[in-house]
Amino acid sequence: MSLGRGASLVASLGPVGHLPRAPATAASLLGALAWRRLAPSPRRATLLVLAVALVGGACARACITPGDPDPQRVVVDELAGVWLALAGLPPSWPACLAGGFAFRLLDRLKPGPVAAVQRLGGAGGVMADDLLAGALANLLLRGGLAVSRAR
Repeated sequence: MSLGRGASLVASLGPVGHLPRAPATAASLLGALAWRRLAPSPRRATLLVLAVALVGGACARACITPGDPDPQRVVVDELAGVWLALAGLPPSWPACLAGGFAFRLLDRLKPGPVAAVQRLGGAGGVMADDLLAGALANLLLRGGLAVSRAR
């Protein structure tokens, strides 16, 4: 297997990025399900998100062309984003589903700063908007948990 093919395989999460409809949503859902199964400690969560962001960013770079600066098949950024959204939260089904939904909503709507970092372009922009959407989703979920515990 060539390096370019291997990078494409990682960037697309295998067959997920090649789904005919909603590959990013599928990657987000699979990421949330995997997170539930992994149930990482906070330290391991940090390492997982960092590893996926760095390796995924490098692999995404190999898939970007001047004519296609954000290929639909590159979905490893969704995995990094949803894992960041869930980092440090309880790995329960409700938290994983809420995290996946919040991340995907912010990734699709691209509020202010999320859209701004996407305009960085290249692999950095492809990965950065999802990481920021994941961080914002994480903050929203933590706020929701704090409010529900205060009752």
